[in-house]
Amino acid sequence: MTLAPTDPNLLPLPSVAEIWTVRRPTTTRPEVPSVGFFEKAGREVEKFKQTASEAAEDHRTPECPACGESVPDDVEECPECGADLAAEN
Repeated sequence: MTLAPTDPNLLPLPSVAEIWTVRRPTTTRPEVPSVGFFEKAGREVEKFKQTASEAAEDHRTPECPACGESVPDDVEECPECGADLAAEN
């Protein structure tokens, strides 16, 4: 079945002006945060880094005096190098 241009089932095509109105790009720019926002965010990040560094220092695990590897508190011998840790305490 071929459709003739006068077929009532066909929707009319939009005019060029209607297409241009719908697809025309906007000229407004999105709102850009102020510099104060970035300064405040930077201060908050630095504060967080300092807090995290202090917390990491408080929860630091002991190190083997012979090889420098981290060792659990409850072992008497370094799992890496075999050094006797009980003699150091």
